[in-house]
Amino acid sequence: MCKQGGQGVKKLFSAATLDEYSVELGRLVGAEEIQKVANMLVDSNILARDGHGIYGVSDPFVAEAYSSRANVLKTLEGPYQS
Repeated sequence: MCKQGGQGVKKLFSAATLDEYSVELGRLVGAEEIQKVANMLVDSNILARDGHGIYGVSDPFVAEAYSSRANVLKTLEGPYQS
């Protein structure tokens, strides 16, 4: 979600997105599991449900922190990492 700017993210439960989660976690991930986690993140005020099937990061600081961390990690990897 933060990779996409943190606001108005759709297709959280699409087949392609579930495949991405599965690759990232190294195991099969189902929509019911993502729904449970999304609900927990909304209840914790980390995510906001902006509409039916549309989610966003509640605090812009969280999205910015993620982006900064991703940039640092990319820099640390250097140009020779694959």
